Amino acid sequence: MNRTVFKQALKQGFFFFVLSAFSAAAEAPSSSQALADKILRYRGSPLRELHRLPVIHVRDYGAVPNDGTNDFTAIQAAVKALGKGNAELRFEPGVYDVNPGGGAYSQKERPVLFFRGLENVVVDGQGASVLIQRPSAGFFKAQGCQNIIVRNFSVDYDPLPFSQGTVIASDPVEKWIEVRTDDGFPALDDPFFSAYASWGMLKDPQFPGKLKAGAPNVLFRSSCERTGKDTFKIVLDKPFAEFLQVGDRYAQVCRASGGCEYFGNENITFDRITFHAVPGSLFVGADTSRLNVLNCRGKLKNGRLLVNGADGVHCQAAKVGPWIEGCEFEGLSDDCLNVYSLPFYVVEVLGPKKFRITRPQRIEPGDPLVFFRPQTGEILAETEVISLKKDVVTLKDEVTGLNLAPKGTAYDQRGWKIYDHAYNPNRTGNWFVYRNNYMHDGRRFGVFIKASYGLIEDNRFERLSDCAMQIQNEPDWPEGFWARNLVIRNNRILNCAFVNNHIPVHVEWARLGNRPSKSAQQQNIFFEDNSVRAFSGPCARFDGVDGLALSNNVFESGSGDPSAIIGEHVTLLEKDR
Repeated sequence: MNRTVFKQALKQGFFFFVLSAFSAAAEAPSSSQALADKILRYRGSPLRELHRLPVIHVRDYGAVPNDGTNDFTAIQAAVKALGKGNAELRFEPGVYDVNPGGGAYSQKERPVLFFRGLENVVVDGQGASVLIQRPSAGFFKAQGCQNIIVRNFSVDYDPLPFSQGTVIASDPVEKWIEVRTDDGFPALDDPFFSAYASWGMLKDPQFPGKLKAGAPNVLFRSSCERTGKDTFKIVLDKPFAEFLQVGDRYAQVCRASGGCEYFGNENITFDRITFHAVPGSLFVGADTSRLNVLNCRGKLKNGRLLVNGADGVHCQAAKVGPWIEGCEFEGLSDDCLNVYSLPFYVVEVLGPKKFRITRPQRIEPGDPLVFFRPQTGEILAETEVISLKKDVVTLKDEVTGLNLAPKGTAYDQRGWKIYDHAYNPNRTGNWFVYRNNYMHDGRRFGVFIKASYGLIEDNRFERLSDCAMQIQNEPDWPEGFWARNLVIRNNRILNCAFVNNHIPVHVEWARLGNRPSKSAQQQNIFFEDNSVRAFSGPCARFDGVDGLALSNNVFESGSGDPSAIIGEHVTLLEKDR
């Protein structure tokens, strides 16, 4: 494919790009279809069935639906009977009441189902409903497992892991609001809300789950005290006069366990699981390759304003990325999908090719290692791992001139973001598929992508408070890394990014301060046959992309903005038509 490079500002029709010349990127794919085919071949189809497994019935161990008794102990006995795996654990239709117990709230809550080191297991709920009676507990956790399928469940909580109500009084000067909680929801001063990260948001009365237009993404509180049977005075961290009124609907989250958690696994499938409530993310974990989330739902229920306290699918440091298909996510409190990895920091320089680093378990000989300067967004060096002994890595090439933490500085995962650091592009969740999903009426992004070789197609994004698509490294958190070789096609984006006048589609290579870098490290992005309707302003922004293909897209803006697409430091593969 011919690469067209512009060296000056271009304004034509509904484009406004500041386009710059760069050295040629890695060879561009011949077409979006060729790239999509490559992604699908490498990724492989999701695990959907494991055949001819002996069946273990939870009933045989005392877990009986609809009997009103706590089934936790019986379910643990049935899980123990699985041994090392090669079996199916089968539930029946009906309601299983489960209270894992555990005393004081902690970061090590017991889930309903916990698998460690199992292989070839199916857990089939057959339509069972699980009612979790501890608001901090999760439904499922797998660690060091392979070939696991969990399917056909619905999950709810009593008591709920979040609360909601109506603002009945406020004082903008003193920064407090008074909230009356809705019937059946937890008290806002419950110890649960102080045991974990907790914050609030304002909701739209017309579209349950949607944030109130004009309000911020989050309301942090400094204190909460009871003023009556179901009323509470909440002191907020920031002023609110311009966006908050008496009568507003208020929701409070508390981020404890995820619904389904996975750490260090291979080939895990969640199929037809519906969550009506979860304290944290619906699906969350790390170091798990070939995660599959199929036909799952986060669904509002019974007048609730929330489903959960965090993401839809959260995938950190996978060798092979997730496949998410046929899902619906509404009422979420964070990104519907987040695919990324964390940086490696240099703790000690042992030579120009030898360093002591953090997180050595996520590096193998032969992996690439890319050094990044957060203040400018520059790539300082691209090299290869030759050997790894404990936390000491030896590189193929010399890497010098790094800005590192002064000797003796205590390690701080987020505080060290100001120093040069490195990423392993092989452990960011590459080779992912996100297709035929519906994301609506929730907080933050639809997809937040910091990985390469991805197919994003046939999705619908509607009334999300921030960008439907945020494709950006995130040095301020910090997370990364670059996004290269993406096919984004046949998606529909409606009325997203209404908070702070953001843009529905945002592709950027960033530096510290959430500012665009002049370096173009995002590469070979095909954006075609998409429909984007913005509340106001531009529909899409592309910054720092070497190889952007735009074709057959439809852009509309409520403000009639003549520049539907804006950006700078972009090299085009082909022009939109």
